[in-house]
Amino acid sequence: MILVLILLSLLIQFVVLWAVFYFELNRTIGSIVAIATAILCAIFITPWSLVVGIPIILMSIILLVAPLREALIAKPAFNILSKAMPSMSITEREALEAGTSWWEKELFMGAPDWRKFNQYPYPKLSVEE
Repeated sequence: MILVLILLSLLIQFVVLWAVFYFELNRTIGSIVAIATAILCAIFITPWSLVVGIPIILMSIILLVAPLREALIAKPAFNILSKAMPSMSITEREALEAGTSWWEKELFMGAPDWRKFNQYPYPKLSVEE
């Protein structure tokens, strides 16, 4: 009988976790629902449900508390991903520092706004040019 209760409680907790992700609940509501489900399963079904409930509760607390989330999830993930990204080439850096795409963006999108183009001032050459 106890085994059936344990399996029922695990099934309930996993279905609730699935529902949290499936219905795309925000972090706060999803964490609160997961914590409440783990506690209610432990109280009303069997205390053995805490075998899965405690890790769910701990992860939910980590997701709820911003400093914990940053220290345990965000910073390690950022450190790993920052090492995986290649360094920026000189050409890429110059392109990013050049500013906006100006009117070429409109042209390459296929439907340029010619009135907007006519409003741009004519470029003037500098003394050096």
